Amino acid sequence: MPRLFEKDFELEGVLERAECVKFAEFETSRLKLKLDDCSLDIDSASFGYDVLEIERIVRTTDDIQAAHAKIARVADQLGVTPFDDNTGGKLETYIRRFCPQVLQILIDTNILKPRPDDHQEQLKKATATTAASSS
Repeated sequence: MPRLFEKDFELEGVLERAECVKFAEFETSRLKLKLDDCSLDIDSASFGYDVLEIERIVRTTDDIQAAHAKIARVADQLGVTPFDDNTGGKLETYIRRFCPQVLQILIDTNILKPRPDDHQEQLKKATATTAASSS
């Protein structure tokens, strides 16, 4: 069997044989910058989701606290604040915005937790559709 990065590997064929069904499609562009010994990665998704990651590499565990302080200073300099625990990544955000049936399945199976900003009307419709199709 060809390996993932071999020339004759055809990912689309593998996915098709596995009967995978596409439910999300978006593109992401990344801009990489440096500021004050920190790496900045700016990801912009085609559906209007942008995220900035601020990172600093440390050599030892003793350097972690100073790195956190440096990251906090850079974030303050840029005027950005950290995400809270309820903020998902790109795919979760896409699902919550555009895939109510998938979101409902993920909530029903305790993979994701419902949030107040979820589109409740869409979730109700997705639940009704899911219930109707399983009857």
